Order: sequence, then C-alpha cells, then structure tokens
Amino acid sequence: MNNLKTLTNISLPTQLSEPQWWEEEGKLSLLPLRESEPVGIVPAKISPKSLAAEPSGLDLKRQLALLICLAALSILGYYLLSRYVATSVIVQGKSMWPTLQDGDRFILNRWSYFRHGPKRGDVVVVKDPGHHDYAVKRIIALPGETLLFKRGEVLINGKHLLEPYLASGTQTYLPDSAEKLIMTGNDQYFVLGDNRSNSEDSRFYGAVRRSQIVGAIAR
Repeated sequence: MNNLKTLTNISLPTQLSEPQWWEEEGKLSLLPLRESEPVGIVPAKISPKSLAAEPSGLDLKRQLALLICLAALSILGYYLLSRYVATSVIVQGKSMWPTLQDGDRFILNRWSYFRHGPKRGDVVVVKDPGHHDYAVKRIIALPGETLLFKRGEVLINGKHLLEPYLASGTQTYLPDSAEKLIMTGNDQYFVLGDNRSNSEDSRFYGAVRRSQIVGAIAR
C-alpha cells in the first residue's frame, strides 16, 4: 500500500523526562516532552475598556434627571426649613443693647409660635412698619392690655413692668415725653427695644399685628 508509512527505530520514553523519537517521511526528529504541561482552555485576553460598557444616551438622561430632582428637593427643603422652622439672623444696630450686641448671630425660631402665641418678654423679629424691613424687638404688652408711660416707667394694666434685662437707670419715654395711656387692640402686640433711648419701635409706629411677628430669637 503506497499510502502506508513505515515507522522504524521508534523509541518510546519510559520517563517523562526522556525525549521521544519519531520518524516522519524518512527523517528522524527529536521532540522534547514538556513536563506538567497543563491542558485546558486558555482564557482570551480582555481589554480593560471592554469591562465597562459605555453609558448610553438614555442612561445619561436618567442621571441628569436624577441630579435635577435632587437639586430641586434640596432647594425646596432649605426653603421650607428657613421659612417655617428656623433660620440664622444677624443683629444690626444697637437698639437691643445690652441684651444683644451689633453683629451677634442667633437662631430665629419660626416654629415656636405655631404651638403657642407670643408671650410678654419674648425677643422677636418683626416686620418693621417704619422702614418696611425686619427688626429685633421685645414684646412688652399683649392684645387687649393697657400701657401707661409715666415718669420714665411703664405700667401694664396699672402695674409696674419689671424689666431686669434693661441697663441700670434706663427710663422709657414716648417721643413727646408725655404721659399717655395706650390700649392694644385684638391681635396687636406692643414692642420696644431694650435700648430705650436709641430704638425706633411701637412708640413711633404703633403696635404690630401677630402676622408681623416672624419668630422668636432662640438664646
């Protein structure tokens, strides 16, 4: 048979380290036998770029929409917190000396008057009718009470008002220094600054309404 190859001088190794002789088309060749050569599947090389899929246009739109929603919620939360709960305030001027100093920072508690009404002695922030801005004052009289300014003192419903927060020797006068009886109406509060000689308050622009009281200073 012409296609049958005759193999002669074949030496089979008895040890893995021995070489093996083969005859191929009348020629001998030495094929070394490798020790402990693993047999299995060779993993293909993976490019680092192929590990992370590129984001699609739809994913980018979703991420952008999520960021916009988070920003909107943050702004809304800050607005609601500062509008109805608490916000920081800076005292400007000396109308509340010696209780408050110019430049002092405090927390304005807006939530306190949702639970109860303003009380006498509270230091509050009011919408100042005199200048259409905000001012820090102290509540002296409540709705339906009478005030009498007499010889530098303040009488509420005929009784002297004790004011330990004032500087020693402080006297309270109306702008014209006259003795006058004033009555607050329903939903009206009479407010004064602690620095009576340097404060524009209800003695000048009258009692303020409850809606004009923004909140109480937390100290």
